[in-house]
Amino acid sequence: MENPKEYIESGILEAYYMGSLTPQEEAEVIKHIRENADIAAEAAKIEEALEHFAKEHATTPPAHIEGEILKQIKFPERKTATQIPLPVTPKKPVAAIAAAAAILIGSAFLNIAMWNKNKAMESDLAELHQRMDTLRKTNERLTALVVNYNKSRDMMADEGMKTVVMHTVLKGHPMAATLYISNAEKAAYVMINALPAPPEGMQYQLWAIKDGKSMDMGMIPGEIAGTAEVAKIPMPLVAGEAYAISLEKKGGSPSPTSEQIYVYGKG
Repeated sequence: MENPKEYIESGILEAYYMGSLTPQEEAEVIKHIRENADIAAEAAKIEEALEHFAKEHATTPPAHIEGEILKQIKFPERKTATQIPLPVTPKKPVAAIAAAAAILIGSAFLNIAMWNKNKAMESDLAELHQRMDTLRKTNERLTALVVNYNKSRDMMADEGMKTVVMHTVLKGHPMAATLYISNAEKAAYVMINALPAPPEGMQYQLWAIKDGKSMDMGMIPGEIAGTAEVAKIPMPLVAGEAYAISLEKKGGSPSPTSEQIYVYGKG
């Protein structure tokens, strides 16, 4: 061999003791260990270091994990008596192989620990995203409440806006709604923050009452029930002596269902 130092620094000796060489490569390493004192000395150092590492980091893994890991470890084929290298030290590669196995097992435990840690982090991250989404939705609801409160306040403060408060007509069922009438705009706005959400297939309908007659003022969007949202009535303003809201089949009714009138207020 021309340069034993380069051979030693190549890492092939470490690979030999880890059992990762081909049979041909192993045979070549054994030959160089026998023939070169420097290489034999370095081989002995590596073997001793691996054995020391194995003793320092010895761990008894759970039987079910250790068994699965050992099944996957490919040990080098045993050599015949004439093939076993004769390094300077009388120690044999068995200790180094055991050390390599210990390293692999330790690495497996580390990987399992890291996997568990990553799963925990993923769970924490998912929980954080859920909490952030909940906070975002809560913030959106609070923002809508403030906007609608300011809108309702401005309407009540507007001298050109008439406010009609409609109270419940069903005993034991406290409900209320507010109607804002703008004569200048010839429009009406309604807020039904104290009415329950209408059942499936039903909708609230607004009525103007004059001379004992009920006149349709249009349907109220069901999604604003139980909120502070103010909705504009799409139909033209009808001046009445009083106003009422009834629960009707979706799409409306030509006249209010008397037993389904929820709130009423004088205009």
